[in-house]
Amino acid sequence: MAEEVRGIKRLYWVAQGKAEEASLLLAAGRDSAARTVAANGLATIQGLPQRGFARDAEARMTGVRGGALWRKGRAAEALPVLRKSLALHLAQYDPVHSPAVANARRALAEALRAR
Repeated sequence: MAEEVRGIKRLYWVAQGKAEEASLLLAAGRDSAARTVAANGLATIQGLPQRGFARDAEARMTGVRGGALWRKGRAAEALPVLRKSLALHLAQYDPVHSPAVANARRALAEALRAR
């Protein structure tokens, strides 16, 4: 049991670290690097039975992938990714008061407007 808890904690912190790294890279304008880090982070957590403990990181990394695609002028590809990011955020946060949900909505709206 203690070993399982340590594994879940490790997964959580690795996922959060990847999400933060990807977000910072995107904010710095390093879109390709951000997309790569997010894709690698998502590949790490997807398919794991403990995936639920990293839902926030999954939502953030999905948003980074969509944002990077949008900034590269690939709005059509970005839209389904940004929609998924919004759905992941809505599944875990208050739809009215959450800054994370507001950011996901803003990113989706920008991509829709650019379409």
